[in-house]
Amino acid sequence: MGYRSEVGILIEGSAEAIANAKALVPVEIINEFQSYFEFCEDSIRFSVNDVKWYEGFPEVVAIEKWFSDVEGLFDDGGANLSLKGKFLRIGEECADVEERYFGDDIVALGLSQHIVWY
Repeated sequence: MGYRSEVGILIEGSAEAIANAKALVPVEIINEFQSYFEFCEDSIRFSVNDVKWYEGFPEVVAIEKWFSDVEGLFDDGGANLSLKGKFLRIGEECADVEERYFGDDIVALGLSQHIVWY
């Protein structure tokens, strides 16, 4: 079975900056994870549930590298200064939360923790 996570990535920006960010997504990642990506004019969303998100897995390495590469676009400035991005991963354990971001905070992607009664 293995340890499972939920992962969300949201990149927002101008149409030009989003086109630049989309161009960095490796073709093999789009092919393998196409149903988990949503490409819009002003945003890119990646969302996957119940996934084995282990640091050594090639797909995980590629997606995390893409997020870092998009952050590099933001750091380069110019039209890409409109970019902002957030990466969230929630593991099975309550304290297992990973959050990374660049640019302005994105409020459209966040965490919520609550008690559920059965």
